[in-house]
Amino acid sequence: MTSGSAVDVSGFDVLDDGVQRQGFLDAARATLSGSHPEIDWQEHVLAAATSEPWPFPKQSFDIVVSNQVCEHVADLNEFFSENARVLRNDGVAIHLFPLRDYLLEGHLLLPLVHRIASHDLRRDFIAFLSKHGVGKYRDRSQALETYAEQHADYLQGLTHYRSWSEVAEAAKSAGLRASYRYTPEYYWRRLARVRGRDYPYILRTQGRALSDAIWFRLLKRISSVTIVLQKRYTYAYNS
Repeated sequence: MTSGSAVDVSGFDVLDDGVQRQGFLDAARATLSGSHPEIDWQEHVLAAATSEPWPFPKQSFDIVVSNQVCEHVADLNEFFSENARVLRNDGVAIHLFPLRDYLLEGHLLLPLVHRIASHDLRRDFIAFLSKHGVGKYRDRSQALETYAEQHADYLQGLTHYRSWSEVAEAAKSAGLRASYRYTPEYYWRRLARVRGRDYPYILRTQGRALSDAIWFRLLKRISSVTIVLQKRYTYAYNS
């Protein structure tokens, strides 16, 4: 982006999913107002319900971005359909989130627990690992059995981990191109930050399809990946 470019930014979150703490939206608006007081964030940061369409008209945006959201979305088909509705033609959506393939579940920091379908087994696995110091269980004032049951319910009700093929199929149903472009760059930047170095933000207009595919097979098992959706369709029947 060149110096002096103007960007009009809006955002929203849902209030009825049980994930966010009470008052988080007002806190976000207050933080944004502190850094950019010239903008009316009451109009630019909106609330919605999970059963409602996004609070924006058709073809409102050139870019849609989310960070660690899609693994909490119950209906990914509807979510991607809303991406398509609010994007302008040639618009792009970039979503950062983990797939089912990753090995260490990021909310509890427990290995493979998100892949267990049986509630009883998931609860007991959380309890066993937590008892031996693995994961986030630190508040010993809460009974281990209670912690394990509550977080087994959290994984069941509030997370939805999917394979790449499921994500790609949902994008196809919404009429969007899907790729995992930028996933390697995300990890190079994280690595650079750990080493105290800077890694420039580079958004490629074209993917490096083969190298992206090779890296994606590895990196999707470590943590989050970037999923790029493009609202563009070029094929036309010859008359």
